[in-house]
Amino acid sequence: MTATLIAYRTPPQMERKAAAEAREAGHRAYLPSEARTTKMGTRRFPTARGYVFAEGKPPEAEHIKNAIGPVSRSELRRLYVRTSKTQRKHAFAPGDKVISASGYPGTIRRVHGSERYDVEVIIAHKPCVVKMKESDLTRQHPGQ
Repeated sequence: MTATLIAYRTPPQMERKAAAEAREAGHRAYLPSEARTTKMGTRRFPTARGYVFAEGKPPEAEHIKNAIGPVSRSELRRLYVRTSKTQRKHAFAPGDKVISASGYPGTIRRVHGSERYDVEVIIAHKPCVVKMKESDLTRQHPGQ
């Protein structure tokens, strides 16, 4: 397989059919997708809606429109990591010293999956654990 693929536009919601057309004609086609859990179970959804990446366009392809240009495989990998919720890095880790939006210093105790954290804050000389959003927290400077 070559180091670059050509990006092609597709009609809305027709990425899978366009990739199948390219494969039937003997061209290698790539459709980046990620697994998501829905009510019906785990399904794969395209991460680049409206695009399919292939080595060539068959002349009889109905669902593959105009070519956008060459794309390297490393660019496709970066596209996947950027949009994937499963590979998103959290801003804070357990043990990090933070300051809440109201000014209380605290320590991260647990990381939840949806940008929420359990933060141990000392209020009135008693430690208590509070759930806070990532946007309400700032990193405490090492010298404080």
